[in-house]
Amino acid sequence: MKVSFICPFSLDRPTGTPSRARTTIRSASGFTETSVVTLLMSSVPEGITVKSVGICGLIPFTRRALRELQVIHPDILHGITTASIPTLFLYKWLVHPRAKIIFEMHGWAWFEMRGTGRFFLRMTFLLLDLLGLQVADVIIVMSHTQKAFVSRWTFNSGRILVLWGPVDSLPSFIPASPEGPLVVGYLGNSSWWQGLHYLLNATILLKDDPSFEFWFAGFEASDLESIPRIPSIHYKGILKDSEVLPFLRGCHVLVSPRVLEPVSNLQFPHKLSGYLSAGRPVVVSATNDQPRIIAEARCGFVIDPLNAESLVHALKKFSQLPREEQQKMGERSSLFAREHFSPEILTTALKELYVIE
Repeated sequence: MKVSFICPFSLDRPTGTPSRARTTIRSASGFTETSVVTLLMSSVPEGITVKSVGICGLIPFTRRALRELQVIHPDILHGITTASIPTLFLYKWLVHPRAKIIFEMHGWAWFEMRGTGRFFLRMTFLLLDLLGLQVADVIIVMSHTQKAFVSRWTFNSGRILVLWGPVDSLPSFIPASPEGPLVVGYLGNSSWWQGLHYLLNATILLKDDPSFEFWFAGFEASDLESIPRIPSIHYKGILKDSEVLPFLRGCHVLVSPRVLEPVSNLQFPHKLSGYLSAGRPVVVSATNDQPRIIAEARCGFVIDPLNAESLVHALKKFSQLPREEQQKMGERSSLFAREHFSPEILTTALKELYVIE
């Protein structure tokens, strides 16, 4: 059985989609012959064939990907994001009609491209999403909220599988340091739907409180203009893989303040998987599956309504908890991650998906 991943983006990027894709590819390579067609992947894991076609647009990528796939001739195509749909569709139609098609849908492009001013491109990606929902044998979605939405657009919702963000490894639990101020952390990009501005506004409200310190990482230095010049704020930059866990463990509580908009409600914040696997309590907004996870794990607070004042209230409430209770929240985070985000769970799911009937 041959599986080819279609990743029309750079797998070198440190953001959520490439990170999740790398984890999934490594997991699949442990039990089946695996290849990847992507824009760029500099570090190639052992046992995986990678075809990097170079940075290019949708049509050139599709043309080059089909050329590579004619040589590889996989039995299963696992496409990640909307831009993989032309390759999936044309391969099944023109090259291998019996190929199994898996569409991993990381969001709904129509909402993600809001405000770009590119209506034609936005409409094109909407149509690609709809095409993918019809031609795929299996549709992987990021959250139960996304599944509920997508089910209204496809004829057979039984093909839809919710697969929360997996992690590469699950470190042992280490409690946060009891010394010093309470460190509040954010690790992620600065896209508008991340809600980063709410957390930045919260830092302003807490600027005169020496019991709080804020760590930010994961977005470009060009975005530093939006960060208030406050002594309690520390910007750590784009982290290497080896730097992520020390950053997360250096915090007492981690924040995912995604906006209450359709674009966010139809995704899953990959950062949340990392937060919980690091064994840290979380403060999250009431979008996508975040409230569901926090309720099941009992590992933090959900803020609703989402604004700086609510964030400050939640952070102060957390800071007033006994350190023992804060640690128990972290332990519950770690346990939930082991039960839901582990590499073993991902591998089991993929083995079931890749069965060809």
